[in-house]
Amino acid sequence: EAAQHGDWLRRVIPLPASEKACRRSSGDWQTGHRVPSKARNSGDRCHFMLSRGMNNSMPLPYCVYVLVSLKDDNFYVGLSTDLPRRLDEHFQGRNTSTTSRRPFKLLHCEYYLAKEDAERREHYLKTAKGRRTLRLMLQAGLEEARRRPPQ
Repeated sequence: EAAQHGDWLRRVIPLPASEKACRRSSGDWQTGHRVPSKARNSGDRCHFMLSRGMNNSMPLPYCVYVLVSLKDDNFYVGLSTDLPRRLDEHFQGRNTSTTSRRPFKLLHCEYYLAKEDAERREHYLKTAKGRRTLRLMLQAGLEEARRRPPQ
């Protein structure tokens, strides 16, 4: 099912500033597919990069993501350092808290340098005010997710 979300992920997640970062990942960051070990340069995860000049960049390892359930139209907000692996767990039903609410679409993600910042944002998005903010902020994305059923 993760492969079916590939096109959606390509539109939702912008390309990282450094293609090298994704080549080093343990999986295809767009679809969650595992890349054979021969194709990997190292076991590093794919992190988005924050450019600080031509040759100096910092990884942004913490991702706060928002899934929308096409079954009950509710959000799932999570935090991960390996988004493709985590999405694969959700899409394949290997997460007990979301299995009964499948299928999901990735609606939004934000990357942070500090874990504390990511945890603070995740906590806020899980509050009633945070969910209202998400519904207002992501109106067009929600409509598109409803129009495009999983394949």
